[in-house]
Amino acid sequence: MIRKATIETKTFWAVDEFDWVDNEKRYGWVQCDRDIQNDECGQCLHALLDIFPQCCSTNAQWAIFGPSCGMRMDDEKFYQSSG
Repeated sequence: MIRKATIETKTFWAVDEFDWVDNEKRYGWVQCDRDIQNDECGQCLHALLDIFPQCCSTNAQWAIFGPSCGMRMDDEKFYQSSG
């Protein structure tokens, strides 16, 4: 999702679904402030991923927010897909 938000679409946000452990479906959202560059957005989101093992790895639902970015993962779909 980080790649989708910063490189593929350059929209500074993305939602997606993916397989977790044992093919459990998870849904995620990432977003950055518009006042930072693409590379800074990616760095911010990767820094949040570095925090993830200390706070959230055993939880099915979690969110982490930094000063310029945030991310959320859930075992239930919390967004509406277009298309």
